[in-house]
Amino acid sequence: MTLESYGLWGLLVPALFTGAVLLLAWVSRQAAEQASRGWLGALAVGGAFLLGQAAALGGLPQLPPAQADDRLFWLVAGAVALAGVESLLAERRWPRLVLRGVYPFFVPWFLLARLLERRETVAVGGLGLALLLGWSALAAWSARRPGASVPLVLWSVTSGGALALLFSHTAKYAQLAGILAACLGAAVVVAWIRPSFALGAGAAGVVAVLLACFWIAGVWLAATPLPVESAVLLAVSPLLATAAEVGPLSRLAPRKAVLARLALASAALVPAVFLAWVEAPPPSPY
Repeated sequence: MTLESYGLWGLLVPALFTGAVLLLAWVSRQAAEQASRGWLGALAVGGAFLLGQAAALGGLPQLPPAQADDRLFWLVAGAVALAGVESLLAERRWPRLVLRGVYPFFVPWFLLARLLERRETVAVGGLGLALLLGWSALAAWSARRPGASVPLVLWSVTSGGALALLFSHTAKYAQLAGILAACLGAAVVVAWIRPSFALGAGAAGVVAVLLACFWIAGVWLAATPLPVESAVLLAVSPLLATAAEVGPLSRLAPRKAVLARLALASAALVPAVFLAWVEAPPPSPY
């Protein structure tokens, strides 16, 4: 895909799709609309990302998938479908908890399926547990924190992560992270238009799956691996922003609170990008 095509189909079109769906979801403040925002948020972000990735790949990936980025596509589709099922099971807590508890472990297993014979499955279990905890925390924060803070923090982490992946010569995943960053940028614009907007647990779940896949792929699947320390810092970065919800920072004025959350996330994001830059291999002379 040329740079112009990527800019149009990988960035602009997904961003417009996300913005349009989110605005439609927030036309009304009625309870019925609020009940549907979970899966609509997942569709807005996840559907737009799938559209952008399909355009970048020149069509739908293979099924069964032949390579890791094909697997990532179907994992995101699964996360969107999971948000829809959770909406249907809104009154049935235990089935929802089971689905939410199982899928985070499926994500690293499916993404790393071709490496399982050469990697310890214990590591896959650890990655699944980390995703489960991060997903739960991010979903809870995204559901209760209105305004631009959540999408802005996630946009900054995704954009910084794309840069870290690019430093590690993982251009394909850097491009995919750029698609997600464009979607989150549209969510920021929607939040500025409608200050009562909240990204919601469904969209947060899709973002959590995507970010986990980016960092896992950067460390495990790239020809030039992303430093493990960078991946850990990138994973922790959005969670640090939730610290502004307690203590003195929770009493800040809205604009200062947004800056505080960005600063907390940057405490891990900036070192992550710096480490990736320091450890970046020299460019190939060929």
